[in-house]
Amino acid sequence: PCLRIIFMHGAGSSALRFEPAIKMLANKLPQAQIFVPNGHYLVDPVAMTEDHREALGNENGYYWFARKEDHKKDGSFFKDHWDAIKAQYPDVPTYLVGFSEGGFFAGKLYAENPLSYKGAILHSSALIADDEIKKIAPFDKTDKK
Repeated sequence: PCLRIIFMHGAGSSALRFEPAIKMLANKLPQAQIFVPNGHYLVDPVAMTEDHREALGNENGYYWFARKEDHKKDGSFFKDHWDAIKAQYPDVPTYLVGFSEGGFFAGKLYAENPLSYKGAILHSSALIADDEIKKIAPFDKTDKK
């Protein structure tokens, strides 16, 4: 593959929500390696509304971040997946694409490991604080000297 794209769904959703877009993208970029993992934390089925279950096609919904404040390992589960993915073709440029909570998670991964990824596209996502961005993106052109 000449490039790798990792898609990350929104909170309470699943990889299945990306299926139509992935099929289209795979047709347009047959040389790309595309991954669409599910978030690590399962949505409590009892807490899901009927509309939510129906929108997911009665599949499970997932979160990227735990819903417990005392959980300290948010995001660490992805490292094992990433290591396995990257081991296949270590020199292939990788882009992260995330929607909503998946976008926040993609931004977190990129911020913590900017040299591991070629870029990140965050759609409808919260951003990290401006001072944190400046720490990881010293190429900011707004700081003219």
